[in-house]
Amino acid sequence: MTATNQLINDSRVLNTPATRQLRRIAEAIAVRDDKVRTAILDVLAGDEHALLRLVRSAQAGSQNAALAAIAALLPRMTGTIVTTIPDQIRRRQAVEEYISLAFLVIHDIDQRESPAHLANKIVARTRHRYERHLRALNPTWVQPALTVDTPTSCTRTEDEALSRLDLVHVAGAVNNGVVSDDNWELVTAAGLGLINGPLDARQRQTVLRTRRRLADWHALADAA
Repeated sequence: MTATNQLINDSRVLNTPATRQLRRIAEAIAVRDDKVRTAILDVLAGDEHALLRLVRSAQAGSQNAALAAIAALLPRMTGTIVTTIPDQIRRRQAVEEYISLAFLVIHDIDQRESPAHLANKIVARTRHRYERHLRALNPTWVQPALTVDTPTSCTRTEDEALSRLDLVHVAGAVNNGVVSDDNWELVTAAGLGLINGPLDARQRQTVLRTRRRLADWHALADAA
C-alpha cells in the first residue's frame, strides 16, 4: 500500500491480514476506476447516499462495489469492535469475521431501505450476526457490550445503543420474571456508561448473574 494512494488511514483500522488485503484490493480497484475511488472517499466522509449506491451495485452483482463498501466501512467496524471487545486478540479475530459477514448483510439490505443511517445499520447488523455466531459456538456467551465493569463512552447514536440491547428479547425476559426491572436497569447502566466510576463487588455479582440469565433467555428465544 503506497503512502500516495492510501484511502483509509492506518490509525483508523485494525491491522490484520484480512484488513490489509481488503485495503490493497480496494486501492487497486480505485486506481483503475475513479468512480470507485470517489465513492470510497464519499463513504469515509459520511455520505450515506454514496454507500447506498455501492450497496445496490453489489446487489446487482458487482464484486468491486461490495469490496469498496466494506473497505470504506472498516473504520466504523473498527470503532464498534474496539468499543465492545477489550481483548486485542479477539478484536483481530472479530474484524476478520466482520468482513465476511458484511458481505451477507449488504446483500440482505432491503430494496426499500433508505440511505438514512445506512452505515450504522450495516455495522450494527454485521455485529449482530457476529454475536449470533458466537452464541452458536458458546451458549453461555453474553453480549460484550454488557460485560464491561467500567463505564463506556456515551457518544453512540440512539440507533447504535438500541441495536446493542436487543430489546425485544430483553422485554420478554423482564416480563417473564427472568430478570427484575432493577437488575436490568443496572446491567443497562453499566453497559452504556451511565454509572460514575467502577461497579462495586455487589453490583458486579448482580450484573454477572443477570447477564447469564439474559444470555440463556436470548439463546432460547433465538431457537424458538
